[in-house]
Amino acid sequence: MSGELKNTDFIFSNRGSRELQRINLVKVFVEQENQNSHLELTHFFVNDQEIKGFLQADYERERHLFQGQLDLEGPLLNEKVWKQLTDIKQKPEMKVSWNFKKAAEERHTLKLYIPQVNFQGFELRETQVDFIQSVEDENQSLALALKTNEAHLEISKIKDGPVQTLFKDSELGLAQDVYWAHKLSLTLNGESWKKMNFEFDTHLRASEDSALNVDERLKSKGDWENDRFSGYLTVQNRQRQVKFNINKNLKDELIFEKTQP
Repeated sequence: MSGELKNTDFIFSNRGSRELQRINLVKVFVEQENQNSHLELTHFFVNDQEIKGFLQADYERERHLFQGQLDLEGPLLNEKVWKQLTDIKQKPEMKVSWNFKKAAEERHTLKLYIPQVNFQGFELRETQVDFIQSVEDENQSLALALKTNEAHLEISKIKDGPVQTLFKDSELGLAQDVYWAHKLSLTLNGESWKKMNFEFDTHLRASEDSALNVDERLKSKGDWENDRFSGYLTVQNRQRQVKFNINKNLKDELIFEKTQP
């Protein structure tokens, strides 16, 4: 059996606002053989533009096995949805690969690549996200790794209070407004989104038009569980190392407190 789905809307909600993302057209093929089912979605048209890729899924009733794969590449979200998510009007290209399998164990593997995406005060370039979720009985594990080749930072445009506090610290001497973060990486591991360990690492350098020689290593490590958050951040160059403890206050804001050497 084959057919088409037209003008299917998905709702994105964030901070009290809602935006629609329409899939203009997708072709559907369904096949049933004995106790096995097969589904294919192809020829995606999103934002009135053809998107490369497909989704296929299979179900084997005798083995209670459900598995599938999704591969899509192109501008998958419209400008209004991106504005809702990032406060920036944009429509970046994306490449998404998702594999899933469910039997006695449920496992999801997601790979996401974005050549360039902007947020308030910073721009990420060549960003790769890898995500694995595994569920078996009552045990669950999550692992996420984000890596970006470089990020462009404008400190005065970043609204986050702890970031402003960090860059205004006189001992660090990070008085410029524009920096490049090279080989930025963030990893998360845990049982659920409410219980995670994290590690962060990057090299911070001055903008290309700056006369100053800045080469700082930023490393952070810690964990959170429900409302508790604990970690540290070190900022280091060849002459000195400064360490901050990271905690949360009653307003759920991150607080950086410099430790004594």
